[in-house]
Amino acid sequence: MPAAMGVDIDSLACVVTPTMTEGPFFVDEKLERSDLLEGEMEKNTTSGTPLELHLGVFQVAGDKCMAIAGAQVDIWQADTQGVYSDEGGGGIQATDARGKKFLRGFQITDEGGLVKFRTIVPGFYGSRALHIHFKVRMKGEANSAQVYTSQFFFDDALGDKVLADAAYKQGTRLKNRQDQVFTNTGPGCCPATNVPPAGTKVIGDNTVLDMKPDASGKGYVASYRIGVKMLT
Repeated sequence: MPAAMGVDIDSLACVVTPTMTEGPFFVDEKLERSDLLEGEMEKNTTSGTPLELHLGVFQVAGDKCMAIAGAQVDIWQADTQGVYSDEGGGGIQATDARGKKFLRGFQITDEGGLVKFRTIVPGFYGSRALHIHFKVRMKGEANSAQVYTSQFFFDDALGDKVLADAAYKQGTRLKNRQDQVFTNTGPGCCPATNVPPAGTKVIGDNTVLDMKPDASGKGYVASYRIGVKMLT
């Protein structure tokens, strides 16, 4: 997978990525695709700010970092209005999107442990900061199944810039340090009540995407090295 606009996955740190809650919106759609906008007719998907994700999955053992080939990487996220596909309305989201498949999919890592997704920067909803969910499914020792789940976040200033676009839902949103998942203070049902002091590192700081403008200048590209510690 080539680097884009100065983003080099090989230069990223090789450390164990923290696990985070799966949340209520994972659906195992079995959609093997890298382009999560493919065939979309949903305005609240296609109008979003383009984002290309270059992800690597690596086993961390001491100071060594080894690519994991054949791992399944799923991502799922909200559209510009904070709505997830294939979920009913009336709970966290008001819109009934059952039967739709937007902004969900998986890829299998190549020999270098790499996958790539074309998606958009998500909109916000409820008591959550901007985020994208991801899950890695792989075989461990003696072919035992292992599942690793976490979330990506976005720099607050960049999020403000993206959400200023009229395509996105407008209103007051939570910033990263107000998010229970980002701060590891709860499941994400409500705003964080004990906001960590500025300068204090919290779990979500480890998965904030480093976003770079893409070649068109209309979207972004980001790389992230997912480090996992295999169970024996």
